[in-house]
Amino acid sequence: MAISYQQIKKWMEKVVVEPKPDPALMYAIAKAESSLSPIARNRKTLAKGLYQLTPICLKDLRSRWGLLIDPFDPIKATEGAATYISWLMRQFPEDLTLVLAAWNWGIGNVRKWLKGEKELPKETRNFVHRVLSEWERLKK
Repeated sequence: MAISYQQIKKWMEKVVVEPKPDPALMYAIAKAESSLSPIARNRKTLAKGLYQLTPICLKDLRSRWGLLIDPFDPIKATEGAATYISWLMRQFPEDLTLVLAAWNWGIGNVRKWLKGEKELPKETRNFVHRVLSEWERLKK
């Protein structure tokens, strides 16, 4: 069962974070991460659910914000993913490309890349492109 844009938009109405990510952006992330499947699994990274939340992301959500997120519950996963994206938006204000790269590759890796200490992986470049393309399509 694929999740719709309208469902994510409805769930985002209840999310209380600042800055609040655009529901269309959250949809684009979910589409790129899981093809909108709330039961998606990645055996390599152990990522789960609609937004492919990794064990380290789930731990961060628990320790930093006190959120216990079931990655297979699309409503709770949307809350957790929006909380994390909002935090990344505060780390990289006005640069959505860096926000998405940090979501995909990790904030530490992005900071090292910005210092010239690491090369941005093709997978991350592709992810950012897919999300931004879908987001732009939805905004039209």
